[in-house]
Amino acid sequence: MNTLDAPNIFDFATGELSQDAFICWLLKWLDYEGENDMKKAARLFVALLFETGGLGQVRPDEVENLQLLKQQYAKTDVFFIARVKGVDTGFILEDKVHTQPHSRQLQRYEEEVRKGYPDHPLAKIYFKTGYLFAKDLRECHGAGYGILGYREIYNFLNSVDTDDVIFISYRDYIRREFVERFETGLAALQKSDGHLRLKQDFVQYEFLKSLAKGCAKTIGSPSFSNGNSTGGEPWAHYRFLLNEDVFGPGHHERIWYRIEPRKDKRSNKRCYCLSLKQYAEPQTEEQKKLKLKRLKLYKDHFAKARKDSGLRFSKPLADRTGSNSSEIGILFFDEETNSLQQVVKLLPHVHEKFFTSVLNDQEL
Repeated sequence: MNTLDAPNIFDFATGELSQDAFICWLLKWLDYEGENDMKKAARLFVALLFETGGLGQVRPDEVENLQLLKQQYAKTDVFFIARVKGVDTGFILEDKVHTQPHSRQLQRYEEEVRKGYPDHPLAKIYFKTGYLFAKDLRECHGAGYGILGYREIYNFLNSVDTDDVIFISYRDYIRREFVERFETGLAALQKSDGHLRLKQDFVQYEFLKSLAKGCAKTIGSPSFSNGNSTGGEPWAHYRFLLNEDVFGPGHHERIWYRIEPRKDKRSNKRCYCLSLKQYAEPQTEEQKKLKLKRLKLYKDHFAKARKDSGLRFSKPLADRTGSNSSEIGILFFDEETNSLQQVVKLLPHVHEKFFTSVLNDQEL
């Protein structure tokens, strides 16, 4: 039977626990007494983890045997010890599909594992088949974890020559559900109707990364964030301006470009927009008045900057109370004037003018 047509168990086992099970199943082949394709695959996998975890290069034939294999040891997804180059080496695998790290999660895993194995070399790997966002990268780099993303995972799976049904099923599932879906979505960034793909969080994120290359002038460290609204719709923003302590110690002001769905009054349809927003959390009436004063200045600067830009902007929402989030400008995506390509091409000129005028405004 053609494996592309055959039922695939991973179509029904889509969560992180199923992914943990596949990883453990593959690693367990190291204990197989004979030699076969899957034992070779297991050695190749451990060598990949060894190198990704920052322990240096190793040949698959230098991976010897499995000493320990546990799930949920010290709350890690997968922890194992393998003998590599004659040394018992620990491996922490944090396995994700669509979620992201939280609350020093990655650092805590290492701290707990070190209590039991203080002298073992330790490879720390973040294994994620879903899309890697800015928070994934920040958390991994901060905790010293090497990253295996969907492309690296698929490249490994595709390099193994085997007819094992479980292995092939997982490889086909990763190709279809992640590689092809992500690459189809990213290809849409170059198409006139690409804005229709903004309902996918990774397309929003990659679009903002492209936009940020042209809108590179910043105050404070730039940052990307993404999430979902209470209704489950994705949003993403690129912060390019951080004014610290504007409203008092610890009360900062942020300016960012944000992608989110909104109703377009022109078309009377709900679609995706790019808004320029001022965000702060004023606590007193005096702080709210100051926020509104600054908002007006931002709006004036942006209105001048966007003039004759070649893009079609809409009227921003009014804020008369000093809300936390206030709109400076907004445009709705379409297939012509405000296509993704046009926005990436033309908005940087607007950004340059806006940023320069804000920087030179003594009242800001």
